Amino acid sequence: MRTPTSAPALRLRAYAKINRGLRVLRRRPDGYHEIDTVMQSVDLYDTLTLQPRGDEEISLTMSPDGGIPPEENLALRAARLLRERVGLPRGVHIVLEKRIPVGAGLGGGSSDAAAVLQGLNALFELGLERRALRDLASELGSDVPFFLVGGRCRARGRGERLQPLSVPEAERRQIYVLLVPPFSLRAQEVYQAWDRGIPRAPASPYPNDLEGAALALRPELAVYREFLVEAGSPFGLSGSGPAYFAVAPEEEAVRLAEGAKRELPRGTQVFLCRGTAVGAEIVA
Repeated sequence: MRTPTSAPALRLRAYAKINRGLRVLRRRPDGYHEIDTVMQSVDLYDTLTLQPRGDEEISLTMSPDGGIPPEENLALRAARLLRERVGLPRGVHIVLEKRIPVGAGLGGGSSDAAAVLQGLNALFELGLERRALRDLASELGSDVPFFLVGGRCRARGRGERLQPLSVPEAERRQIYVLLVPPFSLRAQEVYQAWDRGIPRAPASPYPNDLEGAALALRPELAVYREFLVEAGSPFGLSGSGPAYFAVAPEEEAVRLAEGAKRELPRGTQVFLCRGTAVGAEIVA
């Protein structure tokens, strides 16, 4: 293990994801849900800086704060879990610069947690192998293990059983247009609505069993669905929503994004993204 006083700050990127289809198979006895989904990491990212402290404290600054209490922040929880299970030679201050919208179904919190696990393992030379990191990631949330792998994966079980998938060359040139409404949804509430037997949404190119529940909780999402149906590009809801995505060649994606900015409700965020090969990475 590296001498604590010699550890420099470390900078990471934590990428978002979209779900290229999602099936909810059943509610499990442990309260989680059995799912089958294909996830793809995309180049919309949060930036994290891990700064070693002169004491043993773990602290976090997030900008913008998004109204999330520090104790609920997955990045902070990841650092504390690592300290509890493995031990850290000193404290760390996490500076989190958010770009991935919170509560949108894009996995931002899970990605941040994976980046912290990966970053602290490298920063303090803890020597944890990928399997050990995945076990810790699974304790933090169903999506967190995916971001230790990234790229395109089929995820089953709670989301922890990952099968990396190859991406056809033609698809690597495609653009993901992300449409994020000016409100959030809590995944727990969406799954609870699914448990109540909410009717499924109409068919879409990337079917998501949670879409009907998301629409029931937020009927105004129908505007986004109608816009994408009329646009004609393959689309789907990401995770538990409310973010939708469409997949298109670059010129078509730009036109679709421009139309979304004109026609969709005020406050809608529009992002043009490409797929990435990783879910989180050290950049400096």
